[in-house]
Amino acid sequence: MKLMAVFIGFFLYFGEKTTSSNVKLFALPSQSSVSYEGFHPLHNWTAKSNAVVCVINYNPDKQEIVTVAASAKVVSFDSKNSNRDSNAMEKIEALLFPRVSFTGDSIVANAGKMTIVGNLSFHGVTKKISVNAQTSL
Repeated sequence: MKLMAVFIGFFLYFGEKTTSSNVKLFALPSQSSVSYEGFHPLHNWTAKSNAVVCVINYNPDKQEIVTVAASAKVVSFDSKNSNRDSNAMEKIEALLFPRVSFTGDSIVANAGKMTIVGNLSFHGVTKKISVNAQTSL
């Protein structure tokens, strides 16, 4: 199984001030998701989790995102095939590595688009990745 794409969708609500200038934003759990696509010579699939937790530190004075953190339990991903999901949990050792997480600390926004560079942690391995996103208010 090769992880080819990660899609993240978050709807935010305002939370609390973290410093004198930053505001912590939280994703609305009922409207947020993370998914991945798997590719195999015989078939492709998408698995989605609606149980994602996301926190964004936002600086309203500078109108910029300072950091992003998102996490989901690996057992919450559903590919619409319980046999595949069960086998995946065994292969990825879900009991030893129960979460997949992303922390982004380099965010560049330009003309409604963002590039977020951060660390994706999955199955005990952390890898620096770059994620492209679109912004809208």
